Amino acid sequence: MASIIAGLVLGFFVWMNAIQNDFRTLKNGCNFAWTQLENEIKHQSSYFPDIIRQFPENIKRDNMKTFHTIYSQISSSQTLNEVTDSYQNLYSFLEDIAPSSDFNNANFLTLNLRIKDEAGLFNQHVSLYNSQLSVFPKHKVAKYFNLTQLSKFNI
Repeated sequence: MASIIAGLVLGFFVWMNAIQNDFRTLKNGCNFAWTQLENEIKHQSSYFPDIIRQFPENIKRDNMKTFHTIYSQISSSQTLNEVTDSYQNLYSFLEDIAPSSDFNNANFLTLNLRIKDEAGLFNQHVSLYNSQLSVFPKHKVAKYFNLTQLSKFNI
């Protein structure tokens, strides 16, 4: 009888460990997709100084300080929220000043397509991870290990 109980206890711990490993695998996928997205944002934002140079002198002069502040925020961003906020600030800034110039929106939108693709991939990984956190019996194991839902990247 003791060996049966020991076997059940051992089986329970092996089962919990297997579920925890599933969550680690899903979280690693999220981390990888996040790294790809972050790299793409920083890479694509490196093109924005060239975009700014296309603006007329009066618009460049009036907006250059704001642009450099936002651009430096992107470079120094570490967390998902910081990167999201700084990228949204840059995107909004460029959208706001574009109508007042001869800015070619097609170039700007082309630069953002890759970011949107990477954001979509990241959000898919996050959705899968978050959905597994809420499924029985995995949500019990997740709660035991204090696993919480991840945030998506919103553009």
